[in-house]
Amino acid sequence: MAKRYIILTTISTHKIRYAIPEEALSADTDEGLIDKATDAVIAEKVEELSQEWLGETIIDERFCTEEEILNVFDRENYYLKGWAKEKKIDHVRRLRPQNVRRS
Repeated sequence: MAKRYIILTTISTHKIRYAIPEEALSADTDEGLIDKATDAVIAEKVEELSQEWLGETIIDERFCTEEEILNVFDRENYYLKGWAKEKKIDHVRRLRPQNVRRS
């Protein structure tokens, strides 16, 4: 039987808060100030005030073969594509979860 792997895809979520002094922005209305502040954050012109990691959400899971995992490895780690097959498999296998019972 071919070796199988389980691929889980997650989205990692952070809450990031920014604070911009009102006098640093110029607009005639509160709505205009909010728009300017929003533009500054989107353009990454403002440093964050704080950050909190909210966790990961699993959005996809599937089984795949060793050949498929190697294809995923090469596609998503293109800078390691030159590694030997054995090195790639060793790298993937070292990611084994801790404290999971193996039978």
